[in-house]
This record gives sequence, C-alpha cells and structure tokens, in this order.
Amino acid sequence: MLRRVHLNKLFWVYPFLFAIFPALSVYNDFTDQIHFNYVLYASLALVVFCLGLLAVFWFITKDIKKSRISVAFLFLFTFMFNVINLIFPDTRFGIYLSFIFLCLIVVLIIYLIYKKVKDPYVLELGLSIVSVTLMAIILFSVINHKLLNKSFADYTWQSTSTVFMEKLYKEVEKPDIYFIVLDGYARHDVLFDIYDHDNTQFLNYLEEKEFYVVDKSASNYSQTRLYMASLLNMDYIDNLIDVDPKSRDLSPIVELIKYNNVTTILNKLGYKTVFMSSNSEFVDFIDSDYSKSYLLNQNVFNQVFLMKTPLPYLFSDLKYNLHRKSINYTFESLPVKIETLTEPVFVFTHILPPHPPFVFDEDGNKTTPDRYYTTYDGNAWNRIGGTREEYIEGYRSQLKYVNKRTEQLISEIFNKAEKPFVIIIQSDHGPSSEFDWSDASNDLLVERLSTLYAIYYSDEEYSSLNDTTTPVNTFRLIFNKYFGSNLTILEDKSFFSTYEHPYEFIEVDVNQILDKAE
Repeated sequence: MLRRVHLNKLFWVYPFLFAIFPALSVYNDFTDQIHFNYVLYASLALVVFCLGLLAVFWFITKDIKKSRISVAFLFLFTFMFNVINLIFPDTRFGIYLSFIFLCLIVVLIIYLIYKKVKDPYVLELGLSIVSVTLMAIILFSVINHKLLNKSFADYTWQSTSTVFMEKLYKEVEKPDIYFIVLDGYARHDVLFDIYDHDNTQFLNYLEEKEFYVVDKSASNYSQTRLYMASLLNMDYIDNLIDVDPKSRDLSPIVELIKYNNVTTILNKLGYKTVFMSSNSEFVDFIDSDYSKSYLLNQNVFNQVFLMKTPLPYLFSDLKYNLHRKSINYTFESLPVKIETLTEPVFVFTHILPPHPPFVFDEDGNKTTPDRYYTTYDGNAWNRIGGTREEYIEGYRSQLKYVNKRTEQLISEIFNKAEKPFVIIIQSDHGPSSEFDWSDASNDLLVERLSTLYAIYYSDEEYSSLNDTTTPVNTFRLIFNKYFGSNLTILEDKSFFSTYEHPYEFIEVDVNQILDKAE
C-alpha cells in the first residue's frame, strides 16, 4: 500500500514527459540544425500548456488520476497527426478527414478512460513506464550524437581568414556589397527549354544596368546549405572540412555558414553585416549585426515541430499568407534598412521564390496551392500531390513576379547609392520540376545545377570574370579587385549529392552535358 501511495505521487510526472517528448524528438532528428534554446522554450510552453489542460480536465471531472491519463493520450495522439495523415490523400479534403479521424480517436479514448477504467493505477503505471522509457531513449540518442559526432572545433577546418587578412589593403574605399540569393532560379537556357519562358527581358534589364551576366553559370553544389558554406568560405567543402563521406551530420556545414570567412574578413575591415531572408530558417545560420525576417521566426525547429500537429495542415492558408507577406516584406524593407547605416555594409539577402510554394502569379496576385503548406520540390513535390505541369506553370508565373520585384530592388539601390557598390545576384541551385534525389539522371542534374549569376561593379570593369565563373570564386574576385588580396581563382566545378549522403560528392560537368545534348 505504501509503495502504491508513493508511486501515485510519481504519477504526476508522466503527463509532462509526454508533453515535452515531441520537442526533444525534433531536436534529436535535427541536432545539427537547431539551437537548444528553441527546444527549451518549447518545452517550457508545453509544460505550462499541460498544466492548463490538467486543470481543465480536473475542473470538469473532479478526477485527477483520469485527468492525467487523458492529457497524456491527448498529447500522444496530437503529435502523431503527421503519421495519421499518411492514411488519407494529400489534399485539403484528406487533411480534414485526418483531423476528424484524430478527434474521434481522442474522444473515444477519453470516453473509455472515464467510463470503463475502474482502477487507473495499472494504466498510470504503464504510461509512466512508457514515458520514462521514451525519454531515456531520446536522451541517450541526443547525448550519443553529441559525444560521437565531432564538434565543429574538432573538424579540420582550413580557416584561411587570417591568411586573407594579411593580404588585404585596409586603407581603401570600401564598396557596399549587396548579395541577393534568388532560391532555385534557373539559367536562361533551362528556362527556355523546360519552362517555355524567354527570360530576355530580365537579362536585358541587367545588361542595361551594366551587370555582367555569366552566360553558362552553374552552382557548385545541388543543396542550399552546401552552396552557402562553399560560397561564404570561398572554397570547396572537401577543402574546408575533413569529414567521413558516409556522414549525414550537417553540423559542420551549419557552423561553416555561421562562422564563415567572408563575414569574418568584412567585419574586420569595418563592415556591418545585414542578413534578411524570406525563409527565416536560414536566419539562425548567419552571424550578422542585423538579422530580420517577417513576423514569425519560422526556423527549422518551429517548422518540423508544428508539422507533427494538425495546425499547419488546418491553417495552411494562414501559412501561405505569411509566406507571401514575408517575401514582399524582404523586397520592400531592404533599402529602408540600409539607409539607416553609415558604415560600409555587406547585405546578404535570401529570397525563397521562385522556389516553391507558388504563391504569386506574374502580377503579384496571390495564388494558394490546394494542399498544406510546404517548401518541397523535386520528387518530394510529387509525394504531396504536385504534378510536373503544375510546377512548371506555377514556377514560370512566380519567376516573372520575382523578376519585377528584383528590378525594383536594383533600381532603388542604384538611386540611393552614394559611394561605390557591388551587387551580386545568384541562385543557390536551379529548380526541380521532376528531380529525383535518389536517382538523378544527367538531364535532371542540368536543371538542378544550372543557375542565374549576375554581378555589378561600380567601375563596370569585368576582365576577371568569364562565362563559366561559379559562386565559389565570387568573393575571391571581389577581394582581389577591391582589396588587393591576389587570391588564387579556383577551378570551376559542380557537385551533386543526395540529402541522405550530403558528403558523397559526384562531379557533374553541366555545360558538357548541354553541349552533347545539342
């Protein structure tokens, strides 16, 4: 009897363990991409929410034991919504069916708890054992990951910022540097061949503004994070870190982005760094003086955590509206932000479109996909019910709108500039209308790796550039031109790797593939 009384006191713990388990499981799956602070704040909020639910159930039923059981099951099934959703079609109607099915399960279980369970002790004991076991497994996994995977400091990071700094002339006029990433923007020939779009009007605008447009540009990597790590450290990933090709741990890539050579050098030269993004999961990756995104911080943790619940599925229209406003906000607020700074600035702007989701037509009117909110493309786009025809039509329309907003942004920079400046417009990779990450053919690799690359120097002297210049050399060229660094220009290469094995690089000669196709 004494043991039973003692255990009854411990039974207060398991509802809270079930409440915080989803937050820890997300952290376990994305340890390399998530700050622990997000997990801590979410866990505290879940504990408070759990306490509130217990109070409500107890107030209604006056049975605290069955209230604890009910709340535990409520958390368990709520955060299994993404699993339940797999049973039904990936449509709005299918999502509503999933939600109704979930509600019926929860109502049935709560009914059985209050009507059929006479002695809750055994059920509470079982739930306590399950909750403690789950927590032990997840904590062991997190600790194991942290201990077995090398910390960033242990990686052989060939940081060359000190070497670069020794070669730079500090007493020169420092141009403002605007770096604009248009996510998934295709090269002109890919747009014409696959998307039936002639991009001459936008390219003519750039050339009229005396931009140098790299005619045969290709990304160095097929994934955004790899592209950013290479770009901002002015070297290929293999030269920056020594990591097992079989590894799936992206933490060194995240750290390479956060503590990159480019911003380190520019900060030492007196620059202020401004980072703005319409897809704020990247905000946490850039160590900047000013960092901003629209309204909500939609970082990796928030996105994955919420996807375990019905919220983003039931309120996808709200997510699409926020996404739409975030894009326009980034275009509109960037020039305003720069006007407030007197120091030389390095502006890094990441704009998600023309990458999915397709939320604009060519005139900027809103379009809302008939499915829950995601940023998927490639074969993941097909898994959520998207078709190639829908992708091509949506991409083409959204790209036309992005062209208009980019022209407006460039014109504002030109109009407000009071000293020399550099503008770089790049895409991290191309689009993926039918790209299969597990089995990419040459044709699909061309679509994924062929990109937009245009650059403007105030003196309009571009002798160091050529028609195959790739992103890895961007800042080597800028530092050589403006700060006399005399850095070696690397051979231009492109690499494909899967999300499953991001470090197993396969070299791809995009232009050779296109030449053979002709």
